[in-house]
Amino acid sequence: MSAGRVLIVDDNEESLKLLSGILIAEGYAVRPADSGELALDAVNVSLPEVVLLDMRMPEMDGPEVCRRLKARADTRDIPVIFLSASLDFEDRLEGLEAGAVDFINKPYRREELLVRLKTHLELARLRNELERRVEERTAELRAANDQLRDELELRRQVEAELRDSEQRFRSIADTAPAGIFISDRAGATTYVNQWIRCFTGMGLEKIGNHEWQQLLHPEDRDRTVEKVAAAVQDMIPYRLEFRHRRFDGQYRWAACTATTRL
Repeated sequence: MSAGRVLIVDDNEESLKLLSGILIAEGYAVRPADSGELALDAVNVSLPEVVLLDMRMPEMDGPEVCRRLKARADTRDIPVIFLSASLDFEDRLEGLEAGAVDFINKPYRREELLVRLKTHLELARLRNELERRVEERTAELRAANDQLRDELELRRQVEAELRDSEQRFRSIADTAPAGIFISDRAGATTYVNQWIRCFTGMGLEKIGNHEWQQLLHPEDRDRTVEKVAAAVQDMIPYRLEFRHRRFDGQYRWAACTATTRL
């Protein structure tokens, strides 16, 4: 495995050979190019990790090559290090404005060259790894968000169906010619239909507060309350017959059948 993929662009043959030899000896995979046009063709074939680019070349100079690389989505993040024999501030400014990350002076100092190259290569790899992790995390969050949205939509549909079902039940129950009620696990009544409200003369608030027990005939009250409480605790169906006081004070025999629901 190579230390890294490096594209070296320099129109000076001796400089190109020297720099290539130094990097190959350090384990880098080197692709040399002696012109800006050839460098762009080389990038189209295989993307380097770092570009070492001569500032001054005929026909297409270094800054122009750099600008073209930075204009492409697939090469804009590749670090470009300019090679220059000039220490002129304007040249350096031009290179930075074109998108370069660093400069290496000619003639090369081997130690400086290797350190700068290694530093920018590691920074580029760290940035790429960070971007990869961000993309993965973004994809995970997007997938989780889509799943949550689907679950919320399913929940809204279920809740809407439950409301419709509840409404249909109440419509049917309120027109039934018999008493219909619902109680919770504590035995408190949570729903009574219209027939029960008319028969007892009580609303849900009083019936739900266990006041329905006061409507039972005194001789039937204890056994009825005890059997209902036991059935509710054990979650088992029951059937009872007892006398129940009507709204006008008269008692009427009633048959009560109840089933449990989860």
